[in-house]
Amino acid sequence: MNFAEVAGLTVVSSIAVYSLLTFINIIIFALGNKARGEKENNCINEKDVEFVIVSKASENVIDTLIHVINNVRSKFPESNLWIVVDEGSYGITKLKMIKEKFNFKLVVVPEKYNKGKFKARALNYFVENHVKDKKWYVFLDDDSYPVDKNFLCELRSDIPVYNGILVPRRGGRLITWMADAVRYYSDITKHRFALQKIRKPIYGLHGELLIAKGWVLKDIGFETDSVSEDSWFASKIVKRKIPTGQVSTRVSILSPATVRDFAKQRGRWFAGRFRDFIRGEYPFPMSLAYLQELLLALALPTMPFLIIIKIVYRVRIHGLIELLGIISGILGFVLGLISYSVYHIIERKDYGKLFVIIFLMPLFALLEALGVIYGILNYHKLTKNFVIIDKKVGERTTIRTRPEPIPIEELINVYQEGLQVKEVTFHREGLYGVLYYTYKVKVI
Repeated sequence: MNFAEVAGLTVVSSIAVYSLLTFINIIIFALGNKARGEKENNCINEKDVEFVIVSKASENVIDTLIHVINNVRSKFPESNLWIVVDEGSYGITKLKMIKEKFNFKLVVVPEKYNKGKFKARALNYFVENHVKDKKWYVFLDDDSYPVDKNFLCELRSDIPVYNGILVPRRGGRLITWMADAVRYYSDITKHRFALQKIRKPIYGLHGELLIAKGWVLKDIGFETDSVSEDSWFASKIVKRKIPTGQVSTRVSILSPATVRDFAKQRGRWFAGRFRDFIRGEYPFPMSLAYLQELLLALALPTMPFLIIIKIVYRVRIHGLIELLGIISGILGFVLGLISYSVYHIIERKDYGKLFVIIFLMPLFALLEALGVIYGILNYHKLTKNFVIIDKKVGERTTIRTRPEPIPIEELINVYQEGLQVKEVTFHREGLYGVLYYTYKVKVI
């Protein structure tokens, strides 16, 4: 086969795969959106829920961790709060100084403890030494916190594992924050479909607002060397046929500050999950779901290059397949527009972002592709070391809100909750013919 024939075969194969995956995602979107958080008659008492934050407490995350501690403690004053760190961590001294003020329990994982690796090691130590069977445990990352208390009235006794819905907040670059909005879309579609409709976390679980009964944690544990411990945990849930659910509680997460951090984060996810996949950790339905995600991630950014090859080398494609490619391309664009805009339009009511998203969508796909490429090129490094991205919050954050102004106090509470705000200013500006108020928030 010459190069033109190989290119033609590649184009045809990619169009077929892309078309199939596009239709699958549309079906999942339709099915997933029918499932909602389920209200229970009796709400769980705050005292029966314990919050756990596992952190490296390194120099580039310690300030964000303290903001999260402040936020959780102010929202849930009656719940126990556990902070789990490694022995010798940078932030231990600072945490010891403030633990009485914020009323949390500090757990230091001994250096000699060797059950599990990376974050899973700290989780396993906590589970072995502090978890009680009948308690509910809510796990958070050191940059995430729940926005509301809805989950207290949605937990069911027959469903022992839940996840919440991620809502990203800006940590640095505008483009990484807007690209991160796809995680919200994933939660209200495929994750909702998996957790609520079929009660199996085939698309994995995320560590932010991972809610689980103590007996499940003790039964499974976290004794693994996986850098994607949340997906590894999900695979054990599927294997043991433990039912899952999704609560309506939003959990605020800090988006990567830079493009490099975005690529490192996605690269770690890719490398960790791929390693677990090839080692046979995932059961059959989870493996199928992972392959679907992997193929779509590779197909989206490569499609434009394959189309260019088709045009340059005049590759002939059967008319039906080419028509299928055009239709799936249109549907894929619409699906992509929905996936990146639904958070800004539905959750934040920021309709002006729609115009920005239309122009930036190719860059969003490129960012996700960079994550995969980074994961491939640094596979050995990422699977042997737990990569920590920079979670420092910039001194100035610009937030464009709805066309009508809202009180500055409300803006602070919604967008900078948990941060010490030093100064707020705003001015009006025109964007695409619409008058917008731009707030600049200076934080300490």
